[in-house]
Amino acid sequence: MRPSIFVSGATCALLFARTAGAQAVPPALTDADYLKLGKHFTEWFFTGQTDSLLSHMAPETQLALKGAEGILETRDQVAARAGAEKKVTEERMTRRRGNPQFWHQGEFENLSEPLVLRWVMNPRGQIIGVGMGPLSQTPPEDPPVSATAAVPAMPTKP
Repeated sequence: MRPSIFVSGATCALLFARTAGAQAVPPALTDADYLKLGKHFTEWFFTGQTDSLLSHMAPETQLALKGAEGILETRDQVAARAGAEKKVTEERMTRRRGNPQFWHQGEFENLSEPLVLRWVMNPRGQIIGVGMGPLSQTPPEDPPVSATAAVPAMPTKP
């Protein structure tokens, strides 16, 4: 009897380990999820809600932006140079170097061309990069992946 108790105990431990592992993996985010997050990030940036932004940033990004003070300083510089945002002209999801990127484009009082604010996220929705600048100086986004691009061509016989 003793060996069967050991086996069932080992089996039980394996089942618990598999269940715990399955719960630790968050479900994949959709573009709609990233879009919603990006809109929140943009609102938090322009309204100075640094705690909310920092709680969604990877540690390296927090350091690169110099924490709450750095975020507020950047926001204040945008306000001083660009003025108030008059109109949001586009919000969409793209990819940058394979990562989800939220694209916020708007017209501002003191600028002759739209300003683009970009939030690059990891698969969990954490901010891993931020970009901002005039539309004409925005780095290229990844080209869209088509279903046929991923399928290699079949060789033809001569």
